Amino acid sequence: MGLRDRVKELRKERGWTQTELAKRSGLSRGYIANLEGSKSIKRPSASVLLNLARAFRIKPEDLYQAAGRQPKAQARVLARGRRAS
Repeated sequence: MGLRDRVKELRKERGWTQTELAKRSGLSRGYIANLEGSKSIKRPSASVLLNLARAFRIKPEDLYQAAGRQPKAQARVLARGRRAS
């Protein structure tokens, strides 16, 4: 399952609209729509993945895996996330 499908699945499981996810993640509704839609964003930044993970209250690794990111990049964003918490 790719990132766009995973984000959409997580959002729908929670009964959230794209607007609700945007508010919870600090991203724009348009960005969420592009991420989930046919104009899917190919390489979202580490901070975007971290914001989404926090909104969904899941491990960032879950989104990194869906995005096809490498473990090295994953470790960097996790370290940043721990410092920000």
